[in-house]
Amino acid sequence: MFDDYKEKVILAYQKKRKANAISINLLRPSPGKLKTECLNVYGERRLKKDEKIFRSFFGSIDNATDYGQNIKAFDIDKFRPLINFLNGKTTDPEEKNIELLAWLIDFEPRPYQFGYNYKEDVKSESTVESFDNPEKIEDDINGISPITQNDEKDSFVNRLPGEEERLNDEIEKVETIAWKLQPASGQINWSKKTISRSKIKNAIFSFMVIVTASSGAYLFMSNKNQECMYWTGDHYQPISCNQKVGDTSVIALDTTKVAHLKKITHPDTLTKNCLGKVWYVKTDDGLEFYTSDGFHPIYNEKRLRPVTMYILNKYIIRN
Repeated sequence: MFDDYKEKVILAYQKKRKANAISINLLRPSPGKLKTECLNVYGERRLKKDEKIFRSFFGSIDNATDYGQNIKAFDIDKFRPLINFLNGKTTDPEEKNIELLAWLIDFEPRPYQFGYNYKEDVKSESTVESFDNPEKIEDDINGISPITQNDEKDSFVNRLPGEEERLNDEIEKVETIAWKLQPASGQINWSKKTISRSKIKNAIFSFMVIVTASSGAYLFMSNKNQECMYWTGDHYQPISCNQKVGDTSVIALDTTKVAHLKKITHPDTLTKNCLGKVWYVKTDDGLEFYTSDGFHPIYNEKRLRPVTMYILNKYIIRN
């Protein structure tokens, strides 16, 4: 149902907002900021599947491949229903508002797919959140049901490759120590026979699971903290949202930009082979060339345009 889809989109928005992992235009949205963000996202991430969302919210167009002009001419007051919903002033927005929010935060899967079990996805969020809570991880580990003596060998052999040999080595060490600690007086009745191999295996395996889970949780949190980025001058660098780099703006992480958008620092090396692979923009300092399309990383209102043979001849080859 669409209500489940709406719940999932709002949950994703709230999580990204709490982690400061979305654009500043969405942290405290206003009609003007939403329009600016729509222009930015449309320039950076224009997908065929989102045309339904564009048509529903911004209206149909004559040119079926470019909604940019529609967004620029769009009445900002029409963003208010979505803002009222995000601020808790309304509870039942039109479907097109939810779809627009899904597009702005890059929610997947979008747009709404009839028959898709979004409700199950909503429930599964609790599984993901468990990695943020080390106590819950430990509870889950301690809740592992004990292994019976009959199926003990097969269970441990199949758990992790090569673990059986290492477990047996550890068991032998423990059993040897236990045997040596048995005093002649018999006051401490701890013999090799009283130690169950099943209990030792379970203890060692549980310890290994705790170490593995803790390491995974640490890596998960480390990656989660790097959900922002900043422009270094020629490329985007991932960074924790809590870090500051002088006066440089820190924005929400966009892995596509990190991987593909780079400034070409030696444009004199460009040839006609770069056509269709390089983009340019005019600034006060002259022409700048980049390896991907979108908007200028500093002057967000300046759109990167594909290099043409005319630009190549006039600014590169003749010089």
